Amino acid sequence: MNITSRYTDIPDVIIDIEKIPEKFRHLLPLAREWSISDDEELEEYINAVSEEKKRELVDAFSPHFEDL
Repeated sequence: MNITSRYTDIPDVIIDIEKIPEKFRHLLPLAREWSISDDEELEEYINAVSEEKKRELVDAFSPHFEDL
C-alpha cells in the first residue's frame, strides 16, 4: 500500500518533541503512523491493518481521550 498523504511525511512538517507534553510523547510513533489526511487512503489503511494493530492504537490513546 502506498500512502501519499501522511501528514508527518510532508517536508515542511517538523514535530518538536519538546512541545509535546511528556505524558503524550509515547504516542508520537502511533500518531505519525496514523496521520493520514486523505480519507480514502486512511480507509484503505484501516482495512489493511490487522485487528491487533487497530487495538494497539485504541488501547494507547483511549486512556488519554479526556486530556487530549
